[in-house]
Amino acid sequence: MNGEQKKSGNIFRDARDILKGRELAERMYRKEVFRLCDWNDPEDVLHYKRMRRLEDRNVLLDKLTKDRRCPGCARIILLPSGWIISKKKDQVLCRSCFYDLKHKRKPQVVQLFELKMFTAERYILDSSMMKRVRESAGVSLKEFSKKAGWGKSYQQKLEDGESLKTVSTEVMNVVIAVLNDLGVTTLDTLG
Repeated sequence: MNGEQKKSGNIFRDARDILKGRELAERMYRKEVFRLCDWNDPEDVLHYKRMRRLEDRNVLLDKLTKDRRCPGCARIILLPSGWIISKKKDQVLCRSCFYDLKHKRKPQVVQLFELKMFTAERYILDSSMMKRVRESAGVSLKEFSKKAGWGKSYQQKLEDGESLKTVSTEVMNVVIAVLNDLGVTTLDTLG
């Protein structure tokens, strides 16, 4: 395979497998850096200390956040540099929420989904809100459907509110991820 990842067809499973592989590679890299560190060279020592601080920050973020989801806007922020940690190290916010609070701005938050009990977990989609949010973000139907990974006709069905009134968890997660990429924060009842 020459370093390529085997794809299963499920993007969420593939992403999880890629993250597991990266975590394993990072652990091996840390061991190698520690083993090869020239403790008499100030640059090597500085690099090692930076790496340890980043690890400590990641551990703290994992402890303070659930799935790296911001408590203010519910966005998922994976990079440690995307977070602000309080001086007491007991609270965290993503950078955008922190700056919104600092400058007394209200973040843009929309609710697109409502959980209803079905035999399989499905969500009722507010199609008119989805269309308004997409248009206000300045993205065409074709662009949005391309980013989401489905066809334009499926996107039209999602937005017309007649054909599809409920969506699966996977579709809901994809819509939220695309909207987050466009800078729109979604607050949805996730059960």
